[in-house]
Amino acid sequence: AERQKRIVACEQADQVKPKGEIKPVSQLCGRAVSLPKPSYPEDAKASRVSGTVVVDIVTNPEGRVIWARVVSGPELLRRVSQKAACRAQYSPTVISRRAVQTESSIQYMFAQE
Repeated sequence: AERQKRIVACEQADQVKPKGEIKPVSQLCGRAVSLPKPSYPEDAKASRVSGTVVVDIVTNPEGRVIWARVVSGPELLRRVSQKAACRAQYSPTVISRRAVQTESSIQYMFAQE
């Protein structure tokens, strides 16, 4: 139930970025425990829309995505990318023996087959 609440809150388009200390992290995807792939929307396929969607994310000290915002990419692919990012799970980032919130981005690539 708690996981579902977090995901629903994360998926809100107008969600405010969390306050407090957030450490920027590069290559966060290399530490992914679970990185669900977004489904390719049928309307985007029919319109032959392809490209890369970049989603900025914030993870809590447990490694769960608590905030996600699409920063670039085709409009028809943005919503599914944000939803997938909200379901991602990372291993906790520990700095000076303390788990911290982190900020990074995820790229999703969509290509017609």
